[in-house]
This record gives sequence, structure tokens and C-alpha cells, in this order.
Amino acid sequence: MSEKSIHSLLLSLILWCSTALSAVAQQVKQDTTAKASAFLASEVQYFATDSSIIDLQGKKVLLYHQAQVNYEDIELQAEHIILNWNDNTVYAVGLPDSTGKIIGKPIFKEGDNTYHCESILYNFNSKKGKIKGMKTQDGEGYIHGDQLKKSADNSMFVEQSKYTTCSAEEPHFYIGAKRLKIIPDNKIVSGPANLVIADIPTPLFIPFGFFPIQGKQSSGLIMPTYGHSTNRGYYLRNGGWYFSVNEHMDLALKGDIYTLGSWKLKTQSAYKKRYAYSGNFSLSYSKNLLGEKGLSNFEDKRDFFINWTHKQDPKAHPNKRFSAKVNAGSSSFNKMNSYKSNDYLKNTLSSNVSYNYSWPDKPFNLSANLRHNQNTLNNSVSLSLPDLAFSMNRINPFERKQASGKQKWYEKISMTYAAHAKNQIETTDSLLFRRETIDQMKYGIQHKIPISSSFKLFKYINVSPSANYTERWYFNRIEKSWNEELLYVEKDTIGGMRAVRDFNTSFRLNTKIYGLYSFKSEKIKAIRHVISPSLSFTYRPDFSEEKWGYYDWTTIDTLGNEQMYSYYNEGIYSTAPSGKSGNISLSIDNNVELKVRNLNDSIAEYKKIALFKSLNFRGNYNLAADSFKLSNLTFTGRTELLPKMSIKFNGSINPYQMDENGYRIHKYAWKDQLSLGRITNFSFSVNWSLKNSNNSKSVKRPQNTSEEQWNMIQDRSDDYVDFNVPWDIGLDYKYSYSKPGLEKTVRQTFNIRGNVRLTEKWKIGFHSGYDFDAKDISYTSLDFYRDLHCWEMRFNWIPFGFHQSYNLSINVKSSILQDLKLNKRKSFYDF
Repeated sequence: MSEKSIHSLLLSLILWCSTALSAVAQQVKQDTTAKASAFLASEVQYFATDSSIIDLQGKKVLLYHQAQVNYEDIELQAEHIILNWNDNTVYAVGLPDSTGKIIGKPIFKEGDNTYHCESILYNFNSKKGKIKGMKTQDGEGYIHGDQLKKSADNSMFVEQSKYTTCSAEEPHFYIGAKRLKIIPDNKIVSGPANLVIADIPTPLFIPFGFFPIQGKQSSGLIMPTYGHSTNRGYYLRNGGWYFSVNEHMDLALKGDIYTLGSWKLKTQSAYKKRYAYSGNFSLSYSKNLLGEKGLSNFEDKRDFFINWTHKQDPKAHPNKRFSAKVNAGSSSFNKMNSYKSNDYLKNTLSSNVSYNYSWPDKPFNLSANLRHNQNTLNNSVSLSLPDLAFSMNRINPFERKQASGKQKWYEKISMTYAAHAKNQIETTDSLLFRRETIDQMKYGIQHKIPISSSFKLFKYINVSPSANYTERWYFNRIEKSWNEELLYVEKDTIGGMRAVRDFNTSFRLNTKIYGLYSFKSEKIKAIRHVISPSLSFTYRPDFSEEKWGYYDWTTIDTLGNEQMYSYYNEGIYSTAPSGKSGNISLSIDNNVELKVRNLNDSIAEYKKIALFKSLNFRGNYNLAADSFKLSNLTFTGRTELLPKMSIKFNGSINPYQMDENGYRIHKYAWKDQLSLGRITNFSFSVNWSLKNSNNSKSVKRPQNTSEEQWNMIQDRSDDYVDFNVPWDIGLDYKYSYSKPGLEKTVRQTFNIRGNVRLTEKWKIGFHSGYDFDAKDISYTSLDFYRDLHCWEMRFNWIPFGFHQSYNLSINVKSSILQDLKLNKRKSFYDF
């Protein structure tokens, strides 16, 4: 009998013995497909690399070496698999190799769930199973168990379970429980359990455990941190409740409370609608009691802070855009409540809420803004609400619709238009909401129409004539008069709408001059110098003349001395300028580059070094002025002589001599000596940023990071530790000199910051500097970070200063067990 006849006979016997198996058995080492019995809904596919053995009497198929079985959404891989058609079950187990090591342990996949185990028994019909030596991942957590029983509704019961977020084969920590129930995509419930670290049971026991594992957000308790403050007592910080409002929005209510009376409340929300907008909002209010009540050192500080960020998706609308970035609050909030160095060192706050609209296929644009600027050092606040702007893009009104031939000179004439309306308040934060502050609001409207053109002269010189017209609309004006009885200058506010106009014309010439000098040296090939000179003339009439009606005279003292003033000096857009101006301005911009051989690069033979990326000189001469016609000469420069080192400088030179009282006199400095003048201002700064040469670029997106995680890293960069950069150091030095008269002022600051990766798991960050005025070390902080695989340790130390403090935190990395942590802190209030 041939081999083919034997196989046909075997197949007939299998079909006759059981309706559960209908398969075509081919060669022993080939893939095999079995047709399910009438009790199975789908086809069962199986194969093995080594051999497939059919047990006719026992109605079984035995698969050896890299065996695999597939049934609907189930996939089972193991070294040895047994298909049993008596009860429609499958059994899988690993086998020892020649050294006795177990290989090919079963991997069971059902849908999105994967189970690694020592053995598994699964029933195709009932979908019940029993797994021994199991390990599976659910969300961010890992579940280990001696035995798992799976019910038909996919619920699982685990005996001698371990729940952890550590991915190691033998977890560094886990919550151990005798029994555990898992409801997939819902929750994990356990009986009595305790925390085990490094296989050492801790005294931390819980009567029961509840771990949500839903794929969607859910509401829940935010566990606070606890501790003790010498000046404020025992505390609970950052505790509260998290509300999952819906799929587009969440809300967190958090608070701090101290036994000696201090407290803080914070509400925080994030929202997002796909292809529309996203943002977050937070509002904080705090009360800090420092010192002993009744003593001179007692302080009762009430502070608030608002933070709002809103971004519109570019796909939401092609012509409309709304955005917001608000950072506003009381001046002492960050100083009293923040532990972040960036917030503590920041002394300016700014906000802008804007709406922009562009008319389709038209040159018009509309912008509405609410602006806020705040200085926390002097408590000054500036508010602009609203701040409206309407503009027209540049147009050529005389351009032919159907051009033919060469462009005419008048077709190059272009114009734009801009209207600006604004209300502005300038005050201190303590007076912001008072009635008198609102009454002092400045408001007005300004229109600007610039007209310009350009053409070539002698092919290489650009000629740009222009004219500018400005008109301001005010709704009151200030008139001044001398009060003979009280002997002071009295101000009267006169209502009524009035226009203040001014205009000027200018004529500008500019070109570029290239210079190149080649060297015969092997190291230096050439030096290139680009000079960009610009000469312009600007004329403006004297708008303080009586015919314009913008200025007047008033007596200022009992001697009868008079002073000119403008009715609109205090206007939000000021007034028309006084004095005739016929300025001739000259500016010379320079760029100097050196081309040298690149010894470190075998591909590019030469590289460019910018000796001066920019070196600019400017000055002007006013033909219409009665005296001091020559202005100060200013200069600015920027260079990078060393890689990653940016050097900037600027200064001002007064060309006139000075008398013994510190006043300039009408005598040029070079008349008596070889000098361009006196340096009245000079500033110099050096910024040197050094990184490991292999990681000189910015932080890259980590692998296997979702878009949501990457956005979180960027938003919370202070909490993210990048181990891809071995080290980075930044040095900043600033020097400023000022001597407008006889008094001289010199200020210097130096700062250093950086990070050093000591090992693959250790990293140190530092920030410090030196205050030359105070002759003392400035704000200093040290940050230590230790990667403990599934845990992390952070230690922040501010050794001295107002924020003198330290903070030690050891916590689980995973957010699902983020409340499993140890904090030790001593704040700056306690020193």
C-alpha cells in the first residue's frame, strides 16, 4: 500500500471517530489545518516545526517544537501543544532542552491580551482556561500569579498574585495578595495585601485593593503628600479629587492645608476637541501665615494666580484664529508658593488673549487682543483691554490689471493701512480694581498710512522714497494753567473728540559691497567682507507751531518762567513731535567670514567661520536743529569665535565734549584730541552652551512614545530627565557700563547651569552664579536624579538664600501607582 493511500485511510478513520476533527493531514513536518467540529464556530489552524503526531485512539494531535495554534482571535505558541478533540481543549507547555533548561514556554494571546506562562489548558467551547506560572500586562501594570482561572465572561481569578508596574522578570516591588480578581478594561480587586520590596515584606498592609484599569479616564481621589513644617505645622499637600467630566474635558480640585492656619486651593482643568482646539486652565488662591501673630515678623500673605493656555487647531478654520496664553496673579505668589527655580527667578509676567480674522481673497485683517504685563519687583501692572487692530496688506494701487511690457515707475508705488484702537491701564497690583484706577484709563485711536516705492539707480543702488501719515483720535485733552492762589500748575481735562496729525517724508539709498581676499596658506583659504551701507534723508515739519494747534505755553513758577507743553502728551499714542527735523542718517552693516580648511571632515574641504556675524554702526545729522545736530554714534556686534559661544556687544558714543558739571557743550570731542567721543553706554554678554559632541542637538522624541506622552514631556520638561545627553553646561556673563554724565554705573552678572550624567542611572543638575553688586553667590540649586528601573529618586537642594530648602522624593514611575512614594522635604519657610 502506498504512503498516499495510508494517509487517506487515516483521514477517513478520524472523520468517522469524531465530528470534531476535519483536517487534511499532509506530510508530518508541514503545516496542518484542521476543520472544527460541529461544536466549534470557526476553523482551527495548527502547525509545528519539528513534528505533528496524530493519536487516532485518543483523538489528539501532538505538536512539537515552535508549535502554534490559531482559533478566531486566539493565538497559542509553545514548544509542545496537545489538541484534544474529545473535549475541544488545547494544552501547552514548555520542554527541557539538552541542558535541562525549559524552553518554549507558552504564550497565549486573546484579542489585545497576552499571557506568558508555564502551562495552559484552554477550552474552545466554554472559553474557560487554567494558566499556571502566569505573567501578563494590563495597561501600565503587570500581574504575576501561581495560577489563573479564566471564566467565560473573561473575568480572571489569580491565586498568589503579584501586582506591579515593574517590567522585570522578577519584579523589584509588588503588591502581594493571596487572591485577585481581574475584570478586563475595568478594574482589579484584591483581598488583604501588602507591599513587598526586593522580596522583603514591608509592614504596609491594606485590607483590600482596588486598581482601575479602564482604557478611558475615570474620576478618583488624588492622594496628598504629607509632612511637617516648623513654621506652619503638619500639612497635607496637593490632595483632592479628580473629575473625568467627559472625553473632552477633565477637572481637578486640589488643596494644601497646614495645622497652623496656612492653606491653598487650586482648580485645574484640561480640555481638547480633535481638529478644533485644546488647552488647560488653573486658578490658585493661597493664604500663608508666617511668624508669630502679634510680633513684628508676622506676615499674612493672600495670593492668587491664573494660568490659561488655549490653542486652536490650524485645521479648525482657515481665516479665524483664537488663542490665549495667560499668566497673571499677585506679585508674591511664585515667591511664596512655588518650588520651581524658573518660577522663583521670573520677575515679569505677561498675557495675551487674541482673536484674528482675515477676509478671504481680500487684503484686510482684524485682530482683537487683551494684553497684560506685570513686573513682580515693583508690583507694576499694565492692562490693554481691548486692543483692536485693523490692517490692510501692501497693495499697488496703480498697478495694471493686465500688465504688458516693462513695469512703469508708478506701478511700483505701494501702500498699506493700519488702524489701532486701545484702552490701557497702568497701575500697581494693589490698586488694580479700584474706581480711581478705571477713571485714569487711557484710550484712543491711531491711523497710519505708509506709502513707498523702490527702483534701481546705476543697476546696483536701491532707491526707496517713502511718505508716512499718522492721525490720532482723542476724546479729551489736558490744558495746563498756573494757579496763583495755590502756586502750582493746574490740569484741566477738556472733553471732545479731536484729531492729532503728523507726517514725514524720506529718501533712502542702499547697496552691498563685496570684498574677498585669498590667502596662499593651506589652512586659511580666504576672508570675505560684506558691507551694507545705507544713506537716508528724512524731513518732518515742526508740529509745535501755533498753526497746528497741538502745543501751548504755561507758567511753571512764581518767577514767571514758561514751559511749552502739548495738550496730548499724556495720550495713549502721545502727540505730534515738536521741532523741525531734517535728518541725514548713515548706517553701515558689516559681515566678515573666514574660510578655513576643515581638518575634522573628510567630505567638506573647507568650512566658514563668522568673525563678525554682524557689526553695525549708525548715526544721524539733523540739518534743521539749532544745536547739537550730530546724534550719538551707536554700534552693535555679534560673533561666534568659538563653537557654541555667542558674544554680543553694543554701545553709544557721544561726540560732544562735557563740562565740569557733566553737561555736554557744543564742541566736538575730536577738536582737542584724537577721539570719536565719550562712551556713554556699553554692554557686553557671553553665552557659551556646551554639550556632548555626539548629542549636540535638542532632545529627541523617545522611542515607543505616543503623541500624548510626547506632548506631556514637552509641557512638563522640568520633570523629564533625558539620559541621552551625557553632559551639558551653559555659561552666561553680562557686563554693562553707563556714564551719561559724571556718575558711572557698572553691573556684572555671572551664571552657570548644566547637567552631568555620572552613570547610566545617575544624573546631576546644577544652577548657580555670582552677583558682583552684592558680592555674593546668587540663586543656587542642585538636583540629583537616580533611575531605579521601575522607581525613581529625585533630590533637590537649595543650600542658601530665601528659598533655602531640600526635597527628597522616591516614587514609582508609573502613573497608575503614582501615590506609592516617599517624600521628605524641608522648605525655605523653616530655615
